[in-house]
Amino acid sequence: MAEPPYAATPEGADALARRLLYAFQQSDFETVDRICPGIKDDGKVESFRNTLLGDGFITTVERTAFAEERVQGLVVQAATYTMETNRDRRSGTLKLLLLRDGSNWKVGGMQTKMSWY
Repeated sequence: MAEPPYAATPEGADALARRLLYAFQQSDFETVDRICPGIKDDGKVESFRNTLLGDGFITTVERTAFAEERVQGLVVQAATYTMETNRDRRSGTLKLLLLRDGSNWKVGGMQTKMSWY
């Protein structure tokens, strides 16, 4: 499993996304803090984990988009992934808003939408 730093490339974004999802699955908030500097609200991180995972574990992750977006006046790289979990055919998306830190990515924000089908 790849540890930070993550190269500012599509492949680096993929490694970051997989590491971040694994850390959330394991409730490894120390790693989440390293990958997502600046997120100091432990309640928000735990709430995001619960929204992302519910009671399931992610079984499939696939990048579906990689494009620049403008968020609050900043241009960021948005890496979007589809996911499935092992809980009741739960699926959804994860979008990472990535910022360049030299030649590496850091996470500036995350969005998830999960549903059952």
